[in-house]
Amino acid sequence: MPVDDTLTDLTSVWELIESAADRFGAARMLVDDRDRDWTFAQYRDACSRVAARLLTDGISTSSTVSWQLPTTIEAVVLLGALARLGVRQNPLIPVLRRGELEPIVRQVRPDLIVVPKVWRGFDHQAMAVELASLTGARVWALELDGVIDSLTGGEAQALPAPRESAASQWVYSSSGSTAHPKTILHTDESVVASAGAQLVQFDLGPSDLFPISFPVSHIGGMASLVTSWVRGTQLMLDSAFDPTSSPQRMSRHGATVLGSATPFFLAFLAAQRLHGREPLFPGLRFCMGGGAPIPTGLHAQVIDELGGAGIFNGYGLIECPILGYPAPQSPPELIDASAFVPALAVDIKILDPNGEQVPDGTQGELWTKGPQSLLGYLDPDLTASLIDDAGFVSTGDLAVRSGGHVRITGRLKDVIIRNGENISAIEVETALANLPDIAEVAVVGLPDPRSGERVCAVVVPTETDRPPTLEDLATACAEAGLAAFKTPEQIRIVGALPRSPMGKLVKASILELIQDPNTHASPQSAQEKD
Repeated sequence: MPVDDTLTDLTSVWELIESAADRFGAARMLVDDRDRDWTFAQYRDACSRVAARLLTDGISTSSTVSWQLPTTIEAVVLLGALARLGVRQNPLIPVLRRGELEPIVRQVRPDLIVVPKVWRGFDHQAMAVELASLTGARVWALELDGVIDSLTGGEAQALPAPRESAASQWVYSSSGSTAHPKTILHTDESVVASAGAQLVQFDLGPSDLFPISFPVSHIGGMASLVTSWVRGTQLMLDSAFDPTSSPQRMSRHGATVLGSATPFFLAFLAAQRLHGREPLFPGLRFCMGGGAPIPTGLHAQVIDELGGAGIFNGYGLIECPILGYPAPQSPPELIDASAFVPALAVDIKILDPNGEQVPDGTQGELWTKGPQSLLGYLDPDLTASLIDDAGFVSTGDLAVRSGGHVRITGRLKDVIIRNGENISAIEVETALANLPDIAEVAVVGLPDPRSGERVCAVVVPTETDRPPTLEDLATACAEAGLAAFKTPEQIRIVGALPRSPMGKLVKASILELIQDPNTHASPQSAQEKD
């Protein structure tokens, strides 16, 4: 558990919810994009009423419930109600479709699937019915207007005593960067510990308001909720981020912290420029990021244009969420590199391909463990292969440790091998992000009959009529001190880069995108780069 006086004696999510209602009572906890405004006490009471309804409908501590709801009050109340009953719950990101969900449902085998009837034009109810037929689950398809009242019906007084914290109460799934999503088991204690770095590093309190524009069903949503329950921080729920209207709504509600990934920060900057000289977020203290590294220079740009202390980009994965953030006193170059300081009680080791620890300053694979570590995977083979005997978890990320900071340098599977030489895609992306003609960039490897793979830069230009050239890319790589063989040999110009709901570049989708014959490709450089 994170070291925080409020958490010392609390072992379950429901205890946190009750404690928050007792301590903060009539203070605002939630406001949503329909301007519904809820206090901590109202939230606790609504969770109890919905828990009573679930109980009368046959849901008990032995049940498993999968739910796929957008970032709404309904989702947060359902999460709390299931926690009240001690139900194993399986939060699902709303953008997932049958192809991703079917293997999850087959592994999790829920008794109940909860979805909106229709959300953003997609028929979730029809999909859920198809998925439920795989395991015999029931389906609740909800209207998201007034659904809290429609779910009541039981008597909260008839609820059994809250269940003590139990193992494996949470089943999260990976974003599917592997062939099939991994199903990841967490406990109440580990999901509560996911907020440890936020609680220790950031002095958040009841006067702060943090908008959640990412899926609250992501484990990062739980960290935000825990921070609210512990510190009284207000949360604004943004069910569908819109680059135009969402920043205005966040401004109106008085956001003091903004998140959570590069696309959001770029939207906030664009909104500020449209707003004029007057600060759009006058109370902004800092931005809190995660999910993917931020482009070089964005931290300073946010300070200059939005105000506050800039972007503190955290590192973590669903298996071990939010392992740390850059320290406020970190040098700008480390903040730009999204280098993090491991949080209290987080342990890391960096290993070479033979499983030996490497010295500081040397790249290797990052393994980690901490109070927020997963219990295991539903697939026992994954547990055996990705968690060692000491409890360290394989992250699949390449990293370097130096001066107390850990800098992610690439993915084990995001390495381009050209003429037998390994090239980190992240290293090249970082170099190219300095070019003013580039708004966003991803670097991928494409098959090449001569060299095995060639380096391709997939670029969103700052101005569509002035895309960067291969010569521009070569200059940027040289100025960054990269070896010549790492310089991109090809450019693809696109309008936008596919990202996950948490802002991560989806390399598989990027590769599919550039196979589109309508996507512009620059000619390959005539210069050999051996």
